[in-house]
Amino acid sequence: MMVSLFIYTVQRSVTVTGLVHLVLWSQWHSSRPSLKQLLVGSAAMSFFCSTLQHPIFITAIDYTLWIRAFANYLLTIAWYVMLFRAASAWFAYELAPTDSEPKARSHRGWTVSGMLQSATLVAITIVTKQWIHTHFIETAPSSTPGYSIWINVASEVINVLDAFVLAYAAAAFFSRRHIMIPISIIAASFAIHCVVSLFITEMLPTFYARPEFIDLLYSISLSIFATLAMQWAAFRVWKWAGYEVRPARSGQPSVSSTG
Repeated sequence: MMVSLFIYTVQRSVTVTGLVHLVLWSQWHSSRPSLKQLLVGSAAMSFFCSTLQHPIFITAIDYTLWIRAFANYLLTIAWYVMLFRAASAWFAYELAPTDSEPKARSHRGWTVSGMLQSATLVAITIVTKQWIHTHFIETAPSSTPGYSIWINVASEVINVLDAFVLAYAAAAFFSRRHIMIPISIIAASFAIHCVVSLFITEMLPTFYARPEFIDLLYSISLSIFATLAMQWAAFRVWKWAGYEVRPARSGQPSVSSTG
């Protein structure tokens, strides 16, 4: 069981890190790509992650699993874009050439356009999750009774928040911020993971086996360590490519859309 958990954690960390740094390339890069490049990159990364998770072209696996994964990865990227844009109003980093001067950043706040885009993403997520649950999960021969859509959503929420929070912890480590900043972020990630995992456990029907608390702590610790290690490696790749992650300088306040 421990070996299977380790393999799954490593595979998940690789895919999550790829998704996160695709978004960081679009949000923190000194030369931000166009929307078209982001959309093409999102589709390509979702295709890669879905195929890695469900190798439909290598095995005879049911293609519906691949479709589910592809839709989920696209949604995950959209949520990362929204979260990193919203957080940039308080925690701004940039990926810039090592010999370049830091650029002043503007304080971005919510606008009506940003709120509408966020509300649209929430609506699309609810509709997509309901579609996946109705047409792919409930109708699957191996579906387990009692595994509701809310359990699925809660488990994915913790994965998104965990990767989002740990990306800032890794950035704080790599940009040599005060040691208490990344440690506090990691502690917050651990607390979020524990609370949501216990919440999901309580939502499961009584015939599900409950994990031992020590196994839960091991799983959470392994997930956080693997994600941080992958994030560190990804920032090292940025550095080898001639870029560095650093806090952006505060500029004059201005209002722009976070959506």
